[in-house]
Amino acid sequence: MEYRTIAARAQAEFVEKRSRFLGLAAPVSTAEAAAEMVAQVRAQHHDARHNVYAYRLRAGEKRYSDDGEPQGTAGQPILEVLEKSGYTDILVVVTRYFGGILLGAGGLVRAYSNTAALALGAAQSVVMQEHRLFTVPTPYAEYASLKRLLLRCGGQEKESRFAERVEVDALLPLERADAFLRGVTELSAGRIIPQERGTCFVALPQQEDGK
Repeated sequence: MEYRTIAARAQAEFVEKRSRFLGLAAPVSTAEAAAEMVAQVRAQHHDARHNVYAYRLRAGEKRYSDDGEPQGTAGQPILEVLEKSGYTDILVVVTRYFGGILLGAGGLVRAYSNTAALALGAAQSVVMQEHRLFTVPTPYAEYASLKRLLLRCGGQEKESRFAERVEVDALLPLERADAFLRGVTELSAGRIIPQERGTCFVALPQQEDGK
């Protein structure tokens, strides 16, 4: 299973008829995290006229707020930008400092949409892939061989702890995990028994051409 989001927060600014629109795009994984981020933005820009937001979560939840702007002119256009982007686990907050000139409904839609798109455009795209996590208790003599096997199976060494033996936390793509387990059995003649610890999502390496 994979999904696409952004690697870190990104910001952008858009000006329309003296109104300043400040866009913040941020990765979030829960509604609570999104609400906390919105609260932080509101505290930072407490003197702004509006702090509009929209978010989409991988579980399917989505929400937006016009924060006092005319209905349908702010939060919903931002959400539509998010949906077209293909990103999930994503939040965009657009802060408006009113410039004294009314923009009208169409102008507001364009301004909020443009600011959201600029914030997303400033962000680094990342693909998150589901992995199985194993802790593998390994004798020192077989540690190097285990690392080579892990790489051949497309896995990652998340963390290792060195004591009487090495405990390797190994991350494997779902489709390669069984091959890794077979390889461990063959490598150690069954002496090494990996302990499965669940699944998590891991960012795939970025391509050389960027986003």
